[in-house]
Amino acid sequence: MDASFNKVNPLPLPLPTYLATCTHTQHPPAALVHPAQHQERKQGKEEDEGGWTRDLQGDGMGEVRVAWGYISRVVALGVVGGVVLWQRLVVQQGSAPAFTAHNNPAAFAEDTATRYRTYWHYYSLNLHLLLWPYPLCCDWSMGAVPLVVSWHDPRNAMSALLLLLLVVWMCATWCACQGRWGWLGSRVVGVSGSMMIAAFLPAANLVFPVGFVVAERVLYLPSLGGALLVGGLLPHLVRGRWGRSGVLVGMVLALSRRTYDRNRDWLTSERLFASGIAALPTNAKLHYNLAHITCKGVAQALGMP
Repeated sequence: MDASFNKVNPLPLPLPTYLATCTHTQHPPAALVHPAQHQERKQGKEEDEGGWTRDLQGDGMGEVRVAWGYISRVVALGVVGGVVLWQRLVVQQGSAPAFTAHNNPAAFAEDTATRYRTYWHYYSLNLHLLLWPYPLCCDWSMGAVPLVVSWHDPRNAMSALLLLLLVVWMCATWCACQGRWGWLGSRVVGVSGSMMIAAFLPAANLVFPVGFVVAERVLYLPSLGGALLVGGLLPHLVRGRWGRSGVLVGMVLALSRRTYDRNRDWLTSERLFASGIAALPTNAKLHYNLAHITCKGVAQALGMP
């Protein structure tokens, strides 16, 4: 193992990542702590088959402390979530928002199979944008993503691949609970996947329909789980300090270039809508907005009211 792993990572975890991870584990994330330090924390304790930590001294207080710490974290997060939900209901005055078929066509599809085939295509599209943010668009409504009306649609292949990844993730999480699969069964796999899925569930059209097809803003929180997964698996997938450094530098350069290009798209409304049309040429709303701004600019240049 490289000397770089002989020290604890000095960079602090983002608070939401730390809280969400500690909710699912009994200690600060073990995958982010050096094994020697983790071993020191386990001195005088051992884990039983159920995952609870018990005191070897036999006084019974170790298990009580662990249970209380877990319950207190769950209660704290539940209270904060309840306050946020209550504030949202106050803003909406207790009424549910109203959407149209232009905002979310799949939610209004009469055929149930078409609806859920399209939902799964939405999920695979979001995963694609999470892994590589291209193409990006300011508006995904108004026919930007056609409904998946047939099982023969090639887009179903991406949905099937996503389903396979979910099955693999569940198996890895189960094996992590059983202490199998070595590093692949590490808790970081289960925790990072849980963070991505749980953060995306409110936008998944499962509990209630949402007012958008794809919204890049809903990927901010799931990206924390993706970053945790990359950080946890990279040392095992790429050996050697120079190899890991090369992968990280490549990722930083590629995503920095993508960020630079996207920031240029947001300099003016004309550039924003033009980039959206280039990404999604079937979006009628973007064509209308670009035409409206162009006509307005021409009228101002000619001095017309």
